Amino acid sequence: MRFRSNAAMIVLTVLLGGAAARWGLGQKPPNKNPADSAEKPVPKLTSQPTLKTALYRRGDVLTIIVESATAPDRLDAELTRGGQLKTVQLQFAPPAQGERNGVAYGTMPDDMTLGRWTAEMMWGTDRKAVGSFEIQPPQASSLKLTKLVPDSTYDLATAYVQDENAKTKKREFKTANVVLIGSGFQAAKPEDNTLWIDGIRQAGVTWDTKPCSADSDLGSNNKPLAQFAMHGQVISSEEIRLCNLRVASNGSMQVMVGYGDIPSDPQVFRAFNMGRIPVASISAVIALALALLPLALLSSLKRAYRIAGSDYKWRMLFLDPETDTYSLSKLQFYLWTVAALFSYSYLIISKVVVQFASWPDVPASLPGIILVAGGTAVTSQIITVTKGSKGAGDEKPSWADFITSGGVVAADRLQMFLWTLFGVSAFLYAVLQLLPGTITDLPAIPDRLMLLMGISSAGYLGGKIARKPGPVIAEMSVTPAESDAAVALKRNGGESPDLVGPITRAQQALAKLTPATNANAKNARDALDQALRSAGAAHTSAEFSQLVTDLEAKCTNADAAAAAAATDFTGGKATADEAQTAQGAAAALQEFTADVLQSISLASGGPMQAEEAPPLIARMIELRGTNLSAEALFEIDRADLPFRMMIDKDGKNQPEIVTRDSANPTFASLLRITIDPMRLGDSDQAQFAAWFENDGHHTFTIINPDGQKSELGFDLPPATAQKVNA
Repeated sequence: MRFRSNAAMIVLTVLLGGAAARWGLGQKPPNKNPADSAEKPVPKLTSQPTLKTALYRRGDVLTIIVESATAPDRLDAELTRGGQLKTVQLQFAPPAQGERNGVAYGTMPDDMTLGRWTAEMMWGTDRKAVGSFEIQPPQASSLKLTKLVPDSTYDLATAYVQDENAKTKKREFKTANVVLIGSGFQAAKPEDNTLWIDGIRQAGVTWDTKPCSADSDLGSNNKPLAQFAMHGQVISSEEIRLCNLRVASNGSMQVMVGYGDIPSDPQVFRAFNMGRIPVASISAVIALALALLPLALLSSLKRAYRIAGSDYKWRMLFLDPETDTYSLSKLQFYLWTVAALFSYSYLIISKVVVQFASWPDVPASLPGIILVAGGTAVTSQIITVTKGSKGAGDEKPSWADFITSGGVVAADRLQMFLWTLFGVSAFLYAVLQLLPGTITDLPAIPDRLMLLMGISSAGYLGGKIARKPGPVIAEMSVTPAESDAAVALKRNGGESPDLVGPITRAQQALAKLTPATNANAKNARDALDQALRSAGAAHTSAEFSQLVTDLEAKCTNADAAAAAAATDFTGGKATADEAQTAQGAAAALQEFTADVLQSISLASGGPMQAEEAPPLIARMIELRGTNLSAEALFEIDRADLPFRMMIDKDGKNQPEIVTRDSANPTFASLLRITIDPMRLGDSDQAQFAAWFENDGHHTFTIINPDGQKSELGFDLPPATAQKVNA
């Protein structure tokens, strides 16, 4: 039974104790005379005093049942809880007639904290243990903590607190804000609410009447707090806002709220010190480092893989060595491998570092995607070995190889390329949607998407089976290896012009010329210098023929510059030395040109005889490789090489199959093309001359009937080439 702190309750208590019979209804006990008390002996208690009830509220009447008919001079109660001490002055109501027990009673203080207290009664000089009781809130209701909002967060702030043991040092820890949702919270007196973290009651909570985040002070690196405090604001009996909640080192805490010594059921709160971006960044670095490891190993190769003079040391990972093209099946395998490395790294970091959980097992989704990608790559290689490779396409590999076969767009390759990019991108996007603090597993690829990827790979492999093998030129040669002009030079007994003497004399003349600032004098001197450079760079018959033309033009320009420099000297715009330099340069250039023409004439057996009447020389082109069709289209330098220009051993206008391909007898592994210019018409002879008259670089192309092609570059001379030069 609970009692309120008012006169009526006191009177009722007195009546129950039989005091009404002595003092009358509603009257207070008479004041005691200290002098009389000193003379009376202290009444003896024959039994242990006890509390009438164990549940009270602030202001209730504390009632202690004592077995005594009279009270001593000193009668009070000492109430303790932890370090708190409250003293209550008691009054005594003797037992009613026929009863043995009297009643000591007094009013509970209004500032008592909720919870369990221990009561002792001072009976004269004796201290008597009375028992323990519970101070309940004014309106006790069902206490529940249903949820935390949020129950996890990445939004953390750092608090800086002065270290109590070292004034020059400070402590740092993370804090978070959270809203507690439930029922039975104490709104009338917020400080009646209590907070437990991991089963430990928190003493340092400051309860505010305004939003606790408004004035939250966490200190700074240069000005740490002298003392840290959490702040709370009770919005209602169903909501508490808590700020500056100190986060545990592992980021996971059990939060309970209550009043007195009664906590609610716990709710788990998680604070994560790493968000999506840091975890994703670290995962990307790990995946990238592992992906670059093979490249680092390839960089140690002493000799790089070369194609048409270009190094492909790192890009070897994507190359099909048989065709020197980029492999789509390898691209798919690598992309899914990197995606698996990234996603599993993301999961490991999230579970171990962020959630402080154990090392996670490999998710069920990863083996499936690796199986699809790896199976496609292996099966693709098996089909290539058994059926033949695709066409080599252009001489150098390009990114277009992923969607083309022998330079022709293949629908099966295109759809697999697109589905691979989509699948990898969608999977990575789904992984990044999972927060590191709450992720439990990697997202499973939907069954139908996995089925669609499998169908895409099957379509790609089916296309390789259905499509004919494409041509690959591994090696080629042109006989004779020299250009028509070089052959003509040899036939006429000519030799390469000896320009050492003319160049040496001209260089000596150039060294004697004084540098000039006058523009005309400088132009004349530069003309001589450029002529020397051109002569030193000429090596072929065509280049010597072009050199003669260039020297004649430079002589004309030098003479004009010398005349202009003389005019400038007359007009005072040039010095005598500058005019002399221009004249000397023009004269030296004229002499050099004459010496060059004489050397070329002597070497060719007559002035440019070889260039004026080049011979008509038959050419034989031999192609060695795989899947070379005798019905293919042929090109040199992107110009058609039609069948009418060819002649085989039987006199037919067609290529000659020297050796058939063992894997595909309809194709040749050695194909010969012979061109006799004596049988060509004027237009075809002109095209033939464009290809073979002069030295230079050329590109040969074979295009099989299904459109797949292969290219290989060659030079005249040496008129031989290989697909791969390692």
